[in-house]
Amino acid sequence: MESTCNRIQERIVAGEAVDETGQAHVMACASCGQVAAEYLALDSAITDGLADGPEVPDGFADRVMAAVAVEPATPSRIQRVLGRRWLQVALANIGLAVAVTNLLRFVLSTLLPTVSLGGAP
Repeated sequence: MESTCNRIQERIVAGEAVDETGQAHVMACASCGQVAAEYLALDSAITDGLADGPEVPDGFADRVMAAVAVEPATPSRIQRVLGRRWLQVALANIGLAVAVTNLLRFVLSTLLPTVSLGGAP
């Protein structure tokens, strides 16, 4: 009986048609009848909610598209200067040089104390 109720309740919730035997079962079974009633109430509430949906004011899409089509603001002087390709490459190379220098300094700072204490060269 439990599997019959599950199958019928799943069909109801999926929105599938229930055959005459299933309809008779829904009328006789309290659990299946409750599921069918709750599903119908929920379906009606959703349908009513969609019917009273939000209203879009006239010209809304035109105003949105006009706002999107606005030309971008002119870049500031610092943005123009930093936007130049040669300056970006120069700054990247300076950063690379600083990184390599820091790496060499770190490696040498760990090796020099070892050598000065008589460790392996």
